[in-house]
Amino acid sequence: MVPNDIALDAEGRIYVADQAAGRIVRMDDMDGTGWVTFGTTGSGRGEFKEPSGIAVDAAGRIFVVDSRNARIVRVDDMSGAGWIEFPRRGRSERRAPAARPCAGSPSRSGDAEGAA
Repeated sequence: MVPNDIALDAEGRIYVADQAAGRIVRMDDMDGTGWVTFGTTGSGRGEFKEPSGIAVDAAGRIFVVDSRNARIVRVDDMSGAGWIEFPRRGRSERRAPAARPCAGSPSRSGDAEGAA
């Protein structure tokens, strides 16, 4: 595992953006109890290329900065349910940002702080 960013949810579980393996990891504690992964390396649904940032909102939704795919992905849980990405594929009115997305930490209100 090559951790690039971490986040905590309301229950104190730890989420890690694992850059090398193209996945996200969730564990209950620093001993690795309850280790769960989601994702593989690639560009499709359920795939990441060098995830570099991760955040969890108050509803437990997981946001991932998928750097090499130039997108931000939101999933409802660690099964990948509710996969939504920005920019959305096939939507010509939305174009990928000129620069890669940067990680930011969510505030208690759910807004990103420190995002560029």
